[in-house]
Parts: sequence; structure tokens; C-alpha cells
Amino acid sequence: MATPLAIQTQIHSRYEVFDSSGRLPFSIVFGLCRRSSVDTDPRPLVLDIAGSALDVPFALANGLLMIHERDPSDIRRFIDVDLSRLEDVPAHDAHYLSLPSPINRTRHWRESFVEYLFPIEADSPLASILKPGKRYTVKLASEDLGVRWWAYGDRPEVVDGDGGVVRTQSENAKLVNSKSTAGNATFTCVSALPWPPRVKMGMRLVTPSNGQVLLDVSTTNIGDRTVLVQTRDRQSFLIPWGSSQPVSDTFDDSLSRIIDGDSPKPPTSSLRIVDVASGAVVRGNKRPVCSLNNSPAPRPPKMDWLVPLHPAEPKVMQVEIQHLVNGLADGLYRLEMEARGCWWYDAEVEADGDSDGRVHPALYKTTIPPLILETADILEVQVRNGRVFEPDP
Repeated sequence: MATPLAIQTQIHSRYEVFDSSGRLPFSIVFGLCRRSSVDTDPRPLVLDIAGSALDVPFALANGLLMIHERDPSDIRRFIDVDLSRLEDVPAHDAHYLSLPSPINRTRHWRESFVEYLFPIEADSPLASILKPGKRYTVKLASEDLGVRWWAYGDRPEVVDGDGGVVRTQSENAKLVNSKSTAGNATFTCVSALPWPPRVKMGMRLVTPSNGQVLLDVSTTNIGDRTVLVQTRDRQSFLIPWGSSQPVSDTFDDSLSRIIDGDSPKPPTSSLRIVDVASGAVVRGNKRPVCSLNNSPAPRPPKMDWLVPLHPAEPKVMQVEIQHLVNGLADGLYRLEMEARGCWWYDAEVEADGDSDGRVHPALYKTTIPPLILETADILEVQVRNGRVFEPDP
């Protein structure tokens, strides 16, 4: 029998909660990377997830994955979950993943994981076994990844002599996890999440009598209730994860938000300047610093950091943008806004701050979706002799 081929495997949950209402999409995330010292084939490795450990309901029903309920009274104790509703779940349709060869790899192996997200729908058999209020862990049952078909090459299917499409022959070696553990997907099931109202943002250029071009930013709560929005310091809310860390475009950084009304000058960290001629970002686009890495537990924000957004009442900020173009060559530039998330809570819930002037801990829930500040508006500005102007008509 062929020697098994080791694939480093990592498992995580997309979010730390499963929303039974289905409003927050949920997945089990798998990351796979070829880094075995004996894996010397320069071709891609293509595998079919059908019937494997990546085929989550089937894998649970057939012993490739296991799921346990966490005992709230003893975190070291696990409770078996009744999987009888999954007994008749068929294998997934064929779905192929391609894993690049480690030969001549230019990136570090930690940056070379191929990720696959298996979605768990709210009306699926797997969702039906999850109970609100319970915490679950999903992990590999053994080193066996249960892959039924895999091969080297770019194409899993070829055209035969009769013009039909057939799958190439599978390699004989078993694919196994290279480590004693592959991590786990741990999450809490909730019946429904509180959801923030949607806000509409707009940008336009204005030129007051002094001739200094300003950015006019309007933010309107188009929901039916008032919310208080955190605009400063560390933000804490639900963010999506990959197989080992938060996704790189999450927006939970601690930079002040553009609607921060108490700043002497409204913050511009979410703005970026793009050179129209080259398409290059010349200002902004800083990568947010994730607040989860080696950080202590978040503290509730100060009440002074909260800005109310009332339904149908636009909040208008005028933002100085001259400093964003200082040092840029003359030319035409685009002004864009990157999305930023904010912690929030319903202002109709009566509560005073604690003795430290912060939101009362009873109201500080961090397993909530963020309120998103974003706009698709894109403006153009002209830079001449170091000063910013509205573009010529």
C-alpha cells in the first residue's frame, strides 16, 4: 500500500456564533497546505471534497469529524451530540480544490494555505441538531482526511475517446493530516442576533467663501430606531475568520471613525487618495491592526465615545482634506472611503454608564454584527501647486 501523504490541515469556524435565523452566514473553514518533506511533485494536487472530512455533515455522520457540546460547568468535559438526523445525509456533489506544490514556493508556508468554506445553512439537517445557548466544537476524528479521489495535475476531468468527460484515475496514497491536531471550530448557537440598522453615507465637495475645499460627509440612519455608535478606541464585534486568523480585510481597528463628533478635526483614517493616472493608492489604505492578537479582554467604551444616530436625521461632518494631498504632485486624484465597522447598541434601552463613565457591562455585548460605515461615492479632486481644488468642469 502506498505511503500516506501528509497535508497540514487547520479548522476554524467562520464566526464564533451560529445564527439559527440564518441572517449571519456561517461556515466551517478548512485550510490545507502541502509542506511535507517527501512531497516533491511540482504539479498541483487536486482533490475532491465529496465524502471527505471537508464534507461536514457527511463527515460527522461517518466518523471523519466529531462534534461535541461543551459542558458549561466543566470546560474539560464534552457531551456527545445526537447525530441520528445526519444518518441519511448523502455525500456532497463533486467539488475540487487545487493545492499548489511546495516546490519553488515563494511565499512562507503559513501564507500558502488554500481555504475552503463549507456553509451550514439554517434549514439544513446539521443546523437542526444545534441548540440555541449551547457551545459546540467540531474537529477531526483522526489523521485521516477521508479523501476518496485526488490526483496531480491541473485538470481533474478529461475528454475520452468518445468525446465524453471522465475523471482521471485517483492516486492510491491516503491523504492524512500532518499534525496531531488540526485545531477546531468552536462556536455558540444563538436563536437570532441583534442587528444594527443600515446607514446611508454620502460624500460631496464643498468650497466655502475662504476657498478651502472641504469634504462634506453625511450619515443617515435609515432604520426605525436610534442607536449609539462607538467612534473611538478598540472596537469589538463579530468578525469573520479564516482557518487560523481573522481575514485581512476586517475593519475592527481602533482608529477613530469619521463620524466622531468630538474630534477638533473629523478623523480621515478611512479615506484614501488614488492617483487617477496610475491607479495607485498614494494616501491611506493602511492595513488595520487586528484587536484580537495578544490583547486583553476588551473593556466597554466610554459613554463620551458614543454618537447617536437618529432615524432619518442626517449627521453631517465637514472634513478638511488639504493635509491628505500635501506633498503630492500636480494632477487628478480620486477620493474614496474604506468601510469601517462600529460597535453599537440600541439607544432605547435605558442605561447609565458605570462609575468609570463607561457603558455598563450588562449592555456590552460583543457577539453582534458591526454597524458598517461605508459609501460607494467616489469623488475627484485636482491638485495644483500643492493645494486641493474641485476639478475643472
